[in-house]
Amino acid sequence: MPQKVAPAPRAGIVDFSRWDFARDGTAHLAGEWIYFDGRWVMGTGEGRTGGQRAPVPGLWPARRPDGEIRADGFGTYALRLRLPAPPFGDTFAVDTGQIRSAYRLYADGEMIAQGGTPSAVDVNERINAFSTMGMLPPTARNVELRLEVSNHLSRHGGVFTAPSVGLASTLELQRHEVEMLSLIMVGALLFAASYHFILSGIVPGGQGHLWFGLLAALVGSRCFLIEPLGRIVVPLIG
Repeated sequence: MPQKVAPAPRAGIVDFSRWDFARDGTAHLAGEWIYFDGRWVMGTGEGRTGGQRAPVPGLWPARRPDGEIRADGFGTYALRLRLPAPPFGDTFAVDTGQIRSAYRLYADGEMIAQGGTPSAVDVNERINAFSTMGMLPPTARNVELRLEVSNHLSRHGGVFTAPSVGLASTLELQRHEVEMLSLIMVGALLFAASYHFILSGIVPGGQGHLWFGLLAALVGSRCFLIEPLGRIVVPLIG
């Protein structure tokens, strides 16, 4: 049986009222959001004037009128979700995915997730591009998402992976599974590095083992600084 395809955002709206999240799983919010360049919008009910359809995921900000890519600025993505009733004892949540800019995610005007500190000016901006998970209002069936982003400190901004919406229990489990797989990979790399370091000292002409061990150790260490482990380790480092 072909896998059921989740509805995709169109013109800033996506209807999941007939999507069974318990049976069909989480849904990616990849599609057309409404983007407001250079504005922190308080709501999209009357604020769609001046907004433009923007693909998510995708580079941000949009191209300038002259066609050049602009890598600095700030703005707001907006999307309206229509949701069914969640199962008893559970609620809906949004996994932001990895964003290449400082961001704040709001649901019906309440901030539910944050990465760094977005700002209209570079001196106040702090970037933390790692994904976070935010809980949606438990009784809401028609939710307005606002994703405020700013990018003044890096060369490229945008949404690297599309956010996902689903049951909080399912999203939490998925995040832990990805972290577990990453830890297994890191353990394998560090074990390989240690093994080849030992070989480099006991095998004649073991310089190749030494270089391979260094490479494995560096790749394993890098995994601690990127998604998904980076969202845990990097804040501890500061």
